[in-house]
Amino acid sequence: TAILIIFEMTGNYKIILPMMITCILSTIVASSLKTGSIYTIKLLRRGVDLSKGLEQNILKNMKVRQIMEKNVVTVPEGMPLVSLISTFKVRNVSYLHMVNKENDLTGIISFRDIRPLLEEEEVNYLIIAKDVATTNVVTVGEDDNIQVAMSLMGNRGISQLPVTGGENGRKLIGTLREKDVIAAYDNAVIRHEIELH
Repeated sequence: TAILIIFEMTGNYKIILPMMITCILSTIVASSLKTGSIYTIKLLRRGVDLSKGLEQNILKNMKVRQIMEKNVVTVPEGMPLVSLISTFKVRNVSYLHMVNKENDLTGIISFRDIRPLLEEEEVNYLIIAKDVATTNVVTVGEDDNIQVAMSLMGNRGISQLPVTGGENGRKLIGTLREKDVIAAYDNAVIRHEIELH
């Protein structure tokens, strides 16, 4: 743009080559010193990084607390298998959150974990929640951004994450489901497109 303006102002075509070389060198120097232009730097300060695309910017700016489900199905560590099966049926969920007396998350039980035991009726009262739960549980905090949470879900191949907090960081305060994140993301994209038009 500067090249055309100077040419128009001076009417001297001999100035075009030195001006082009100067513009190219200044662009190279400016790019090596600072990423982005004066326009994109303002956006970066607002948390919008154009180089990462719309998807990552939306996910990065959404917090877990905005999307998490607070109504979580919990079971005590000593609940018998027969009661676990009943809870899965009545509550129509895929995961149960196992908690101790202080409401600290101690494990997750998926329906997949107990499916092999459904045929074993004689042991239904002998097996308890603690026996079938996965205790090495990945969690997120309510202040984590959704991009971090989705990355954890993708790496572990799971569709939901428990949300924990409190002083010890183990109090169960909610759950983040992949389907809720997708719905929130779709709504954010629609809002963004409406704002642009």
